[in-house]
Amino acid sequence: MTLKKENLTQLKQLHQQLDDEADELSLRRFLTPNETQRWKKIKILRLHLKEEIEYYELERALNY
Repeated sequence: MTLKKENLTQLKQLHQQLDDEADELSLRRFLTPNETQRWKKIKILRLHLKEEIEYYELERALNY
């Protein structure tokens, strides 16, 4: 599956936004139960995005 450069850029931007939000939450001394759940979901989604980005970057490198 090929991915356009713009889409890859969007994935990277979303990953960075999630990274920033996770960092912000992790700096707090206390998280509510909802914030804790949000932090866990962000970490999982961020990992999936990172894997997807790496997959598409590898695919692009192999196609050149």
